[in-house]
Amino acid sequence: MGAEMAATSDVEAIRTLLHRYCRLLDERDTATLVDDVYAVDAVDDRRRGSALHGHRAIKEYFDRAEAIIEATAHLLVNVDIEVSGDEARASSRVMACHWFLNQAHLGSVRPSDCVLIGSYDDELRRLPDGWRITHRTVAALGTGGLLMGVMPEDFRGFGGART
Repeated sequence: MGAEMAATSDVEAIRTLLHRYCRLLDERDTATLVDDVYAVDAVDDRRRGSALHGHRAIKEYFDRAEAIIEATAHLLVNVDIEVSGDEARASSRVMACHWFLNQAHLGSVRPSDCVLIGSYDDELRRLPDGWRITHRTVAALGTGGLLMGVMPEDFRGFGGART
C-alpha cells in the first residue's frame, strides 16, 4: 500500500473512531467507549478543574454525568485530521443535545433541555489494537458553549467557559 493510500486509510480510521466516541456516548455505553476510544494512559481535559488521567478517571467522569443525564445526541462536524506516522492530531466541532433526568416529568417527547457547542482537540496514537486518543481537550465555542436552553449548574464552566 502506498504512503498516500495509508494516510487516507488512517484518516478514515481516526474519523470513524471520533464518530464512534459520539455514538457510544449517546448509547450510554461508556465502558466500551473508554476501552475502545482512549489509550490506557489518556488525558481528557474538560478545562473544568483537573484533567482526567487514565481509563478509570475518564469512566468515573462519564458515570457521574450519566447520573444526571437522561439522554444525549452528539453531532460531530468539521473534522480535520493530520497524520504523521503513528501519531495524529484531530480537531473537530461538536454540538451536544442534553436531556436531563430532573426534567423527565415534562415527558419523553420534548425539546432538549440544553444544547452545548464546543470543540475537541485530540492527540492520537496508533496502538496494536488501532488508533486511540491519548489527549483530548474540550473547549466551549461562542460566548460560553451554550447554544440553546439553560446551562445546568453541573455543567458550569464547560470547556473552560467563564461562569
